[in-house]
Amino acid sequence: MRWLLIVLLLTATCAWGAGSWSADDGDQRRVRRLHPERERAKAIKRHQELKKSGQLPVDTADAWAKDDEWFVVEPVKRPGAESSDAPEEVAAPQPAPSADRRLIDELLSKDYSIKQYDAADFAKEPQPMTWRDEPPQGNKDDLLTRFIVADGQYIPKGTSMARDQNAVFFYFTAPSAAAPDALRLRIQYYADDPLNFRQAVFTIDGFDYTYVPEETPRRGKVTARTYWECSDQPLTRAHRDLVYALTHARWVRLKLIGADGVNHVKLLTSDQLRALADALNLYRLLGGKL
Repeated sequence: MRWLLIVLLLTATCAWGAGSWSADDGDQRRVRRLHPERERAKAIKRHQELKKSGQLPVDTADAWAKDDEWFVVEPVKRPGAESSDAPEEVAAPQPAPSADRRLIDELLSKDYSIKQYDAADFAKEPQPMTWRDEPPQGNKDDLLTRFIVADGQYIPKGTSMARDQNAVFFYFTAPSAAAPDALRLRIQYYADDPLNFRQAVFTIDGFDYTYVPEETPRRGKVTARTYWECSDQPLTRAHRDLVYALTHARWVRLKLIGADGVNHVKLLTSDQLRALADALNLYRLLGGKL
């Protein structure tokens, strides 16, 4: 009886073991998990940790949320971590920068560093012009077309010795086959009030040059209510700085100092400045010396 019970027990055990394997399994034996919910919880926790660490995009779906998708999700590679043999991605075309953006880029590209100045930089301040013995400029025949020549006098065109005009110019007299006489500076004043000027101040490119004629200017009346005054004096070596500055100036202001505290101020035109330079050049080309 005892042996019968042992045989029956062994038979039942073998039958149960045979039923736990499938005929299609062959040598692959499947292990049934006793607590599959624990593996599921671990997988969900792992998925959340990958998202939090940045190895997975935030919007990656949780594959463990469904019972029929039990598999491991591969982490997405971050930019720059691709292998060298991976195909290169073509960058999307960028829109053209706006006007505001271009202005910001221009402002950011400027050099705003503070310039360091040396004491030598301040030693290069502009200085008043002084005489330089330069060769005369221009062509004699060309310069002659800009002058009126009468009785040996060379007077720039556009000027006149008439007493009813305001004028400032150089002129000279050159006898035939001889060197010119002294270069002369003529200053003419004409207005409805007398000035009685005795000196003139030329402000040339910001620097003052005072000119005092050796002789008192001549004066008179054109009509009962108009007055004229004229200074016409030869220039000497003492006036060389003034002559050089007048013939190389960019702008000149003339102030006639009146005897009664009333001054006459006039800004010389570009034509007047050119006439001054032409007169000096022609004077020297004809053999004149200052």
